[in-house]
Amino acid sequence: TTATAADLVLFLFDATQERFMYSPGQAYSFPVPVIGVVTKADIATPKQLADAKELLELAGATTIFTVSSVSGEGIEALTEYLK
Repeated sequence: TTATAADLVLFLFDATQERFMYSPGQAYSFPVPVIGVVTKADIATPKQLADAKELLELAGATTIFTVSSVSGEGIEALTEYLK
């Protein structure tokens, strides 16, 4: 994956799941910036959202967005960032 011509890597994380799929510092294996996207903000508890953000930071994500595809929360901010 590091040989791909990408300008940015997104680590997506469903805040309602208990399993975390990224290793600490994993973002540092990419030669481009890595951002985190916490999903399901509409149904996650405040603790789940905070834990998800903390885990993405631990994985090395430099910027983190919280979004909900149902309510639309955070989608505009993420879209603007990606432009």
